[in-house]
Amino acid sequence: PFAAYYQKQRRKLPIQFSMAAFGELTYVAKKITGANEYRSLIKLRNEQEKNIFSGGFGLELQAKYKQIGFSTGLSLQNWGENVQYEEQYTYEWDVTSSTSNDTLWSQEMIITIDTLFNPIDSTFYIVLDSTFITVIDSIYTNTVYDSTQIKSAIGLSDQNGKTTISYWEIPLYFSYQFDMGDFYITPGLGVTIGFLKITQGYYMAEDLNSLIKMNTNYAVFKKTLINGQINLGLGYKLGDNWSIEATPTYRFNLTNILENPDLVQRYSRLSIQFKLRYYF
Repeated sequence: PFAAYYQKQRRKLPIQFSMAAFGELTYVAKKITGANEYRSLIKLRNEQEKNIFSGGFGLELQAKYKQIGFSTGLSLQNWGENVQYEEQYTYEWDVTSSTSNDTLWSQEMIITIDTLFNPIDSTFYIVLDSTFITVIDSIYTNTVYDSTQIKSAIGLSDQNGKTTISYWEIPLYFSYQFDMGDFYITPGLGVTIGFLKITQGYYMAEDLNSLIKMNTNYAVFKKTLINGQINLGLGYKLGDNWSIEATPTYRFNLTNILENPDLVQRYSRLSIQFKLRYYF
């Protein structure tokens, strides 16, 4: 009796309230533009940072007057990219040397002169004698040089992988419900307000030869982010109190996600939300 009375009284209320829990599968894309001073960096990042699939979850509260609904709630949304930086290398020559001592040898001739007396004819004569000897002339050091080219990676690919930029987001949007028996369609339009939760990953530095941690240097993210949102809910009623929905949703940054005004980094998300809704 109480349940029947509650349902009867609920139908008399001008505003119907409901709550939905949802999970979502999302495709995240990104585009970077900016000042000419960042031209090389922009080109490299647009080419070597890839789009990703991500996910999210949240709660939604809706107040509906007749066919017009207003929704808010809280969800955790992950933006980011798949960083695939090409490795770069430096080349150096490693020179080694070896030494050895060599000896130069030479020969010298020693001449001996003797004077002899001949008693037979009472004459003197000279006798020459010569001898060759080998002596050390000098010692010198012989050095041999050898060189090897060493290839060293800079480390640009060490942090390759998926980055994460997480925001707690509050949706604020209007919708209109078209009923078709137990089925219904609810197109919606509005905004979300995001509050930065965490960032994880690395970006290419401005010199194109090193990495910087996200949320530092030129890549400091805004603490508060405004996004546009367009969605189309497809629902099926499971009695008086429950329904299930599949809601394709398109979100996009209305403002630059970075604090840097000279480098504009904008994301967009195409997702499908799966909702379980309860009507109070």
